[in-house]
Amino acid sequence: MTTVTLESLQPELQTQIMRHLKSGQTLYSLLRASPRFYQVFLTRKEFLLAELARKQFGATFRDAWDAVKVSQFPRPISTETADDFVGGFIHDDSHQQPIFPLSTSIALCNLGATVRWFVDDFWADCLDNIKRLGRLAGLRQVPAVLDSPLSAIEIGRIQRALCRFATLADLLKALDKLSCWRLGQNFLTSFNVDEVEEIGCIRDYLMRRLWRVFETIEDDAMQSDESSPLWRMARAVPGCWFSASLKRSHPIHMDRMTNLGLPFLREVFESRGLKRADLFMANSNSRARGITTILPSSNPGYARDADPFDEGVFVGRADFAGDSLDDFSSGWLYANRGKKAVQDNRESRKGFRDWAYVMLDRDRLAATGVLEKESDASS
Repeated sequence: MTTVTLESLQPELQTQIMRHLKSGQTLYSLLRASPRFYQVFLTRKEFLLAELARKQFGATFRDAWDAVKVSQFPRPISTETADDFVGGFIHDDSHQQPIFPLSTSIALCNLGATVRWFVDDFWADCLDNIKRLGRLAGLRQVPAVLDSPLSAIEIGRIQRALCRFATLADLLKALDKLSCWRLGQNFLTSFNVDEVEEIGCIRDYLMRRLWRVFETIEDDAMQSDESSPLWRMARAVPGCWFSASLKRSHPIHMDRMTNLGLPFLREVFESRGLKRADLFMANSNSRARGITTILPSSNPGYARDADPFDEGVFVGRADFAGDSLDDFSSGWLYANRGKKAVQDNRESRKGFRDWAYVMLDRDRLAATGVLEKESDASS
């Protein structure tokens, strides 16, 4: 009897095996281990990479497509190009084509790897804040639920927010202040209000991470001699990066740094020592336009077909908060209970964004203890 191995399968079957792989690293490992699979891959690489890109993003593939599309615009992006994109991207169905240019598929796969890293890092940061909130507020939390793997819906919300943040940041880089505000508002009004809050959660998370990077660099500097390379870097920034006067402008610099791209930010977060300090301080005077002024300070009336506030109370009904990316976020409904969609929410927004409330499904939201605390307070 002839032994059947992966190497001896027909090319059509080998293609189907590669088609169902879910990560670029798995595909890369297979191609390195099997010359036969590598040869088959070369004849079908456009199709296989397009399939891989779709699998990495699932229901949020459209948002990844938009991010890559904008990243491939000629630089600098003109106001006309940005306006044309924002005016038509929501109706563009070019992401549905079966095969993409190889450069687009590769960019999508690279974005997929970057987004996966940020999903894990984002959730680790927010989970730490959730547990800190529980300790400070005396919440009865459910660790088994909080520590469980993210659901597909939660991952989808974080993925699409990261992709939309990347798209918006890329569009704003080369535009003047007035054009940025107008284009940013047009872009955001394409989404529902809870989806805009998702982008706000990503922005706040990146700012928290950059602040921690700065604090680490500052601690290293305080423990080193003032003739060290770290201090020479700090003094190269006009006014010295660690001076009290310059610290007041740090939020502006860090906001601009968030627009330098997710790959750059990942490099900053993963690097250590002088390399991290060099990456951080060398880019502290970036002229990239930050998105803080673009994000609304109140809940604008980005309309859905149905208004969850018809009864004026938070009810968490299944027809508004369910198991689909198209459903209202349970966390957003909780945070805005008793309010109309156009009511200002600036006092509560910062605290809620710290623990990614708008990303959580109903079970994890309940496990934070905030719903039980609210029930106790009202009884």
